[in-house]
Amino acid sequence: AWRQESEVAVENATDRAVFVHADDFGESVTYTPSGGAASTISALIARPHGESRIGDLGVVQVGYTARVRDDDVAAPANGDTLATATESFIVRNARQDLGGTLWTLDLELQ
Repeated sequence: AWRQESEVAVENATDRAVFVHADDFGESVTYTPSGGAASTISALIARPHGESRIGDLGVVQVGYTARVRDDDVAAPANGDTLATATESFIVRNARQDLGGTLWTLDLELQ
């Protein structure tokens, strides 16, 4: 029988942490909540790879996103900032994954 994604546990918080950790796939970033103090955390940043065409819809530009652990960022909000060594972003949206251990942040490059 078909199961919803939330019913199938294929990984846990420790497994997911590997993906964002700077020693593995992620990178060290500075996260600053709007009106709060900056902290250094690990994030997995997805950068757009140019433009792509989807049928007759025209050109679609995929934006920047970052995955961060909820242990590092408890409540991300629009207007928070995230900075790498060479780039600066503003958080425009945040979604928590089904397991509740990672946030996906939609970013605007500054």
